[in-house]
Amino acid sequence: MTMGSVAWLVLDVDDTLVATFEVALAKAGEVAGLMGLPAPGARRFAQLYGRMPFADCVLRLHPGVDVDTYTAHYDSLANTFPARPLADVPALLAVAARAGVQVGILTNGPGYKTERKLDALGVRAGDFTFVRHADNSAVRKPDSRAFAALLADFAIDAGSAWYVSDAPADWDSSAAAGFGTIAVTSGPPFRSAPAVAPDLVVHGVDALTALLPVLHRLGDRPRRHGPRPTAVSFDAGFTLIEHIRSAPEVVAGQLAAAGVRADPAELQHRFDDLAHVLADSARVWSSDQEIGAVLRTIYREVVERSAADPDGGLADAAIEEYTRASNWRLRDDAQLALRVAAWSHPVGILANWQSDLATVCEAVGIAGLVHAIVPSARAGVGKPAGGAFAAVAGALGRSPAELLHIGDDAVADAFGALHAGGRAVLIPVGAPAGALRKSLEVALS
Repeated sequence: MTMGSVAWLVLDVDDTLVATFEVALAKAGEVAGLMGLPAPGARRFAQLYGRMPFADCVLRLHPGVDVDTYTAHYDSLANTFPARPLADVPALLAVAARAGVQVGILTNGPGYKTERKLDALGVRAGDFTFVRHADNSAVRKPDSRAFAALLADFAIDAGSAWYVSDAPADWDSSAAAGFGTIAVTSGPPFRSAPAVAPDLVVHGVDALTALLPVLHRLGDRPRRHGPRPTAVSFDAGFTLIEHIRSAPEVVAGQLAAAGVRADPAELQHRFDDLAHVLADSARVWSSDQEIGAVLRTIYREVVERSAADPDGGLADAAIEEYTRASNWRLRDDAQLALRVAAWSHPVGILANWQSDLATVCEAVGIAGLVHAIVPSARAGVGKPAGGAFAAVAGALGRSPAELLHIGDDAVADAFGALHAGGRAVLIPVGAPAGALRKSLEVALS
């Protein structure tokens, strides 16, 4: 695998792209009522759902039932209980095309149901490099030969291939065939733990869109890690903590104190226009001096579009106000996530931050919950550079390959941890409440 090689993203369908467990359970209950059968409970249904052919599942739930009659009733409810999309697949495919990532489908569902679900997503089979389903695949998941067949039939390098699914059995079988494994937490409850923890955990497929442009660079990642991570690190900003006043709000306040009115929304656009200044994050966040110089460049340009600031006093005051510890607070589920991780693992914090990160952690009440706090300014390099992950892993007495890193940034956090040989949880800003805790529990299995 070379830096320019093609990356492959292969997607499960049920409860990865469309929410079918809840729909299937509702349909099964409706059919049971029509046929005078006992309605299946959620736990029993989850134990069978997606793990065997439909007819076998029906007979396990209702021994001796007329499968043809049951199937006819079940299929007649397709419009009454439509599949609910879980992802913006057209947007994913558009980004994949620009990034040169090939996208395929591997599902156990029959062809006609797969077509119906893809239609609900606004896509068709022809939009993918391949679509493998029960009618055109000789082997069903979770048999690893289903994945090996994809490698052979489409000349896929396993080192460049990733399988995305909600099912632990899929993670194990795709990993056995050499795929990287991406778990989504949108699936049904009551799933058993996998034999091997997934490489990456995301709340939903949409989170992968930001990772696609760098996916091909993960082909050369070390893949020597064990079945489970043995240490955990968290990003800080927008993973564990969040600002109280945003940078545009702070700047607007400083300008107002100087007698100049500015719209925070317009200031946000100015900050967005200058995001490229932070592109080389490994260098930008490598020392307090580098961080300070780059922040001053950004803030002065933002300020000077509204008011003269010849000595940079307004910009410097805004930086000091935004970055001080009192402007940060704990996110709702952060403390619980830290306690879940620390129950059985050494835990650290690794963030692209100035050297005063420990002061901020103390102010929000989490410094005592972790074993190490590693700001990039002290590590000497920012994420996603491997040296940053080596620094926090070393502080925890581990190697990067043993590390699970949790963060909100697809490149700095997820790509960085994976490229260093570890595992990752990606929780973008705006993820629903509870997503961090649930994803962490999946990642730790």
